Amino acid sequence: MLTFVGSDLVAVRWKQFRAYFADVAPGRSGPGGATLLGGVGSSAAPMNGYPKVFNIESDPHEEHNIGEMYNWVLGPLLKAVEEYKATLVRSPNPPAANMTKF
Repeated sequence: MLTFVGSDLVAVRWKQFRAYFADVAPGRSGPGGATLLGGVGSSAAPMNGYPKVFNIESDPHEEHNIGEMYNWVLGPLLKAVEEYKATLVRSPNPPAANMTKF
């Protein structure tokens, strides 16, 4: 399962693992999620280095990044992303919804 913020791919799930490619800050806006919006909206800031990986069965609140110990899981996760990107050639995504431009 792939997760998007707007048109940006921010996370992917494979079995009990979820990897984040961007820091997702619900309720924040602006560059890097710097502006708190009081729970309205969301943003995603790019991360440097490896994605954050969580085992969402044993850690449903995603508090413990296990990416260093379970780096083998990045192979299947990135394979899912590459399969998705291959589908964009024949079936591009429609533009993401924008709540500020009418």
